[in-house]
Amino acid sequence: MSHYIPDNTRVVFDAFGGSHLIAYLLKQLGKRTMTNDFMNFNNKIGKALIENLGFKLTKGI
Repeated sequence: MSHYIPDNTRVVFDAFGGSHLIAYLLKQLGKRTMTNDFMNFNNKIGKALIENLGFKLTKGI
């Protein structure tokens, strides 16, 4: 998946977050990531995986 994202991309928006796996991958790649989902439980997954301040995800996590 990541090979489809241009190297010079800095900010991404995942409009249909679902499990937020795409946003999670993009954050691991160092992109500024925004995600959205209508369902409340998916929104909470996104907050847990993506919306955190100053914490960069690594392969060990």
